[in-house]
Amino acid sequence: MNVTLDFAGRSVDELKAPLDGGTLTVYSVARPLTADHPVERSGTLATFTFASPAFGASSDGIETPVFVANPVAASSVGTPGFARPQGGRDRDCGFLRRPRRS
Repeated sequence: MNVTLDFAGRSVDELKAPLDGGTLTVYSVARPLTADHPVERSGTLATFTFASPAFGASSDGIETPVFVANPVAASSVGTPGFARPQGGRDRDCGFLRRPRRS
């Protein structure tokens, strides 16, 4: 998984916590160079909404995400290339750096 530099040193639990109630957006193939860059040339294919908590209990060391609806309707047609999460409850989960305003 590629994360922004701000999240590179975080634990798995610190990466998962902000996703409670957040979203996971699946984009078409024109992935930005790094997670620090905005999505500019990719179309949104589908958006999943995480439940709260966003992950179920671990079973044999594997944690499964829990979504409000699964499956979800596609918003466009294309080849999935990458996905980006956004934190829930108006929290920036830090995976996608927001541009700074001057």
